[in-house]
Amino acid sequence: MKAPTLGRTLLYFFLKLQKRVAGRMIRFERQQQDSLFRWRVNILSAILVGGILFGSAAFVSALGLILRENTWGLAVVDGLGVLLCLVFLFVTQIPFKIRSTVSLISFFIIGAAVILSVGPLSGGPFWLFAFAVLSGVLIGHWAALGAVLLNTCFLGVIGYLIYSGRFGHAFPFFNTPQAMVAALVNFIVLNAITSVSVSALLNGLNESERQYRMIAENVDDVIWSTDLGLGFTYV
Repeated sequence: MKAPTLGRTLLYFFLKLQKRVAGRMIRFERQQQDSLFRWRVNILSAILVGGILFGSAAFVSALGLILRENTWGLAVVDGLGVLLCLVFLFVTQIPFKIRSTVSLISFFIIGAAVILSVGPLSGGPFWLFAFAVLSGVLIGHWAALGAVLLNTCFLGVIGYLIYSGRFGHAFPFFNTPQAMVAALVNFIVLNAITSVSVSALLNGLNESERQYRMIAENVDDVIWSTDLGLGFTYV
């Protein structure tokens, strides 16, 4: 019975902290009224809170590998990532666009650092994948395309250096260089499809909300909505 109770306690703490952080972000940028912005704030706050909780745990668990393999550069990047999450959580005067942009760039930097330290057969590509998808979620369509292009350039250079034997001699490798190229190409294609699809969906939802908002603001009736705490979210 202790494990489920501990799990529920941690989940309650996570959700409570995430909700409080999101509320502070929204209050700071009161000019933003659309629900898509509120969802983006909630997603970013969940990323920041999760980055502190799980990032700290991951850093501690990887400390033995860092000491054994002498990958202090990766340790510094991970530590700065956790510190950045702390700053964005508690400094409310930072605009949402700056928070989201810097957070996304940190995703790319961590992914690149992991690949440069451990190789492409690591968690680095997952960070790059999340970087592109979340760029579309938090910023928009063009950000997703730019992130996919940046991932393509970076992985292309890394793949060429490994393929030519100029880099990564100690990395765990694919069975053949051709298998590595095929894996990188498939990763980029899947990354592009997912990122662009998600950003296109959000753009469509944003356009639909603008149309309904225009209708609501030009009728004679009073329309309002509240949250679960009966606080007004729209009038």
